[in-house]
Amino acid sequence: MNKTKLFENFGYVVLMGLIIAQCVIGKWYLVGQGIYLTCNIISVVRSFVLNRPKADKIKDLSCTAITIGLILIAIK
Repeated sequence: MNKTKLFENFGYVVLMGLIIAQCVIGKWYLVGQGIYLTCNIISVVRSFVLNRPKADKIKDLSCTAITIGLILIAIK
């Protein structure tokens, strides 16, 4: 499998992670946020590897920053 196809398939990993995070966020907030953070980081890397448009890169970086902020607020 070539690198491009591998990173295209990571989109399915992100989708699965987002569904799982949505299911656990109410009961295990930090676990859910950790899953969101992992998915956001995968999305950022994927956007750069696949040379996605600038808007996609900004969206993924913004979502990652928001998730980091929510985690920091929760642990303070």
